Amino acid sequence: RSSSPSTMAPRGTSMATAHLTGSGALLAGLHPDWTPLEIKSALMMTAKESGLTKADGATPSDYFDRGAGRVQEFIAGKAGLVLDETGDHLANADPWIGGDPSALNLASMMRAACPSACTFARSFRSTQNHTVTWTASVKAGPGAGFTSVSMTPAKLTLNAFAVSPAVTFRADTSRLTADGQFHFAEVVLTADDPTLPPLH
Repeated sequence: RSSSPSTMAPRGTSMATAHLTGSGALLAGLHPDWTPLEIKSALMMTAKESGLTKADGATPSDYFDRGAGRVQEFIAGKAGLVLDETGDHLANADPWIGGDPSALNLASMMRAACPSACTFARSFRSTQNHTVTWTASVKAGPGAGFTSVSMTPAKLTLNAFAVSPAVTFRADTSRLTADGQFHFAEVVLTADDPTLPPLH
């Protein structure tokens, strides 16, 4: 069966898989001490989000369209924090066996049902050879003013290559209408070292 060239062009996940594999390989070469999930977290937390559109090339993208955003390998290589997770934890988080994916130490946080408030715990590893302090801020997502997210501690100071204790993120949803829709917000971590990129 023949197909026109336009239908044969790689797109969507077929194209993204090749790009992400290459990006991961570049970071593995640059940081051989980083685990695969640390590499993934660096790519996610430094990805470009602004100016991305839906497939029509005009409508601004939403979080479901773009995921973490468009990969920026050179900036990802400078990520000052990374997150790791074990294979056992990943396997045991499968909801079909009673697991909780929201408890995984990943660079995203999501729950489909969140009455009043949801909390998430994350642990970060510093990639830097000096002490860095990170401050959290919240960027509101589209829709009904979901801006109330707090991080405890509000500032995270890590010594060289240290792993943080659990950092708690609390999303207050008490002012949101129970409308069956997803609501979004984004935590941005900014370092007191200006050479390090902000992480989201």
